[in-house]
Amino acid sequence: MASKIELVIDDDYEKQIVREYDMYSAEDREVSIAGSYTPVKGIYTLGWKAWQEQPYADFVQSIIDWHNGFMRDHSSEPFYPDFAPLIHKGEPTMEDLKKIFFSLVPRATEIFMWEGLAHARAHIMGAREARDLIARHLFEETGHAEMMIDFVVGAFNLDRVRDIYPLNNPANFDEPLRKWYKTVQDRNVRGHFTEIAAASMLSERWIPRTYKMIGDGLRQHYRISNRHLTFMDIHSYIDIYHQRFGAYLLAKYATTKELQQRAYQAYMDGIIGYYGYNKAVHETLALSKK
Repeated sequence: MASKIELVIDDDYEKQIVREYDMYSAEDREVSIAGSYTPVKGIYTLGWKAWQEQPYADFVQSIIDWHNGFMRDHSSEPFYPDFAPLIHKGEPTMEDLKKIFFSLVPRATEIFMWEGLAHARAHIMGAREARDLIARHLFEETGHAEMMIDFVVGAFNLDRVRDIYPLNNPANFDEPLRKWYKTVQDRNVRGHFTEIAAASMLSERWIPRTYKMIGDGLRQHYRISNRHLTFMDIHSYIDIYHQRFGAYLLAKYATTKELQQRAYQAYMDGIIGYYGYNKAVHETLALSKK
């Protein structure tokens, strides 16, 4: 189990940063619509960029710059990210579309559950601010998992238990998904919470525009009812906030070169690995053979 040594540099740092969160009074807090304190005041407000005021903001910006370059380099790929260019144009058949979303279901339903371990480990380390941001992220992602299942069941007229539950069983994962799943599992079991912030929070920054495209394509070309598209609509904006969670944690707590290298590697591994997963799935579709 993690110790506080992994988090703090020395006693002065612990008093200044970690315990700062413990000393917040009610006047420093902000109550969310969910009936609990928001871990970082203002983080859900329009245009929030307070992560840029933290001491390691330049490090976060370097990750963002790398990711922007990666996205530009692969902007011509029809399957990336999450097959949005193809779906937006209505190119997949319904059978291919089902294969696409069958590949995406485990990511939404099985990957984020492991953050529960990272949440507990951050608590034991004394990193309560990190603990509370991880908890908020995990709570929201858990609900999103059910939204994704509802979409697939409704859009393709499937049975939730017979057709969908087997997709969530790691024993049924193909090799690319199994490899990715193991990486995520290991990161949450053994990694520092800055690695979680990078690979599971900040890295979601590509999702809002992507899922706006996907939602528009599903409505226009596949005539899927709005009542089945809650997942797409929520993800046209929710990860604006999740990327802020990651940016804030990294800009405040990635205090050493070692932590920064680990977080940067986790981020790159996540983005590159997910690109490879999209590509592998694309190669199984009928439209890729044309």
